[in-house]
Amino acid sequence: MRNNKDTNENLKTQFPKRLFHYTPVLNIIRSDSSNGGQKCFRDCVKLGTEAIVSTALVTPLVIGHWRGTWMLLEYYGIPWWMCFLTGSILHFIFALLKDFLQEYFSNKKQEYLLILLLVSRVYTWVFGIACASHWRGGWMMLEEYLRREIGSVIAVTLLSLAMLSAMKTLRNVNFSPFNISVDGLEPGFTFPTMFRTSVSIPTLKIPTE
Repeated sequence: MRNNKDTNENLKTQFPKRLFHYTPVLNIIRSDSSNGGQKCFRDCVKLGTEAIVSTALVTPLVIGHWRGTWMLLEYYGIPWWMCFLTGSILHFIFALLKDFLQEYFSNKKQEYLLILLLVSRVYTWVFGIACASHWRGGWMMLEEYLRREIGSVIAVTLLSLAMLSAMKTLRNVNFSPFNISVDGLEPGFTFPTMFRTSVSIPTLKIPTE
């Protein structure tokens, strides 16, 4: 006569054990799905908030600064060639000094934090003036020589888009308003250039006796 206890034990050993893991796996999947949904919702809220702040607050303030600088240049009657030349020279100087300033103030950040904040803000302000001046110079140059005829406007627009596409720099037309940089405690003197080049700063070693 067979023992019911042995029969039950044989059934347990022969039963596929993987079936016992279905419920925990489903629980894990549900938990991951819930966490993923919450993270996706938070990311969407964050992205929406950033877009609203960028378009409704940061961009109008940037436009206000640009317009104020532009109108001051108009008020004092600065010619277009001087604006274009000034903007070009300042951009060239900043491109040469950006790595030097970044390295110098990175090493001195703990010692001269207040000076770093002041210099970086003044640097950014002058850089903004250079950008607005450069823009006004180029704009007024087109106004001076090409006027506002529809043919010349379309030709300049299409030619500019074609050349930007050929040089792989077309994304610069939509830099604002969604490409927003935030000020911080780190030195902010560097900026990307077309060929991603940088100037290496040689270290001078003074011999000691």
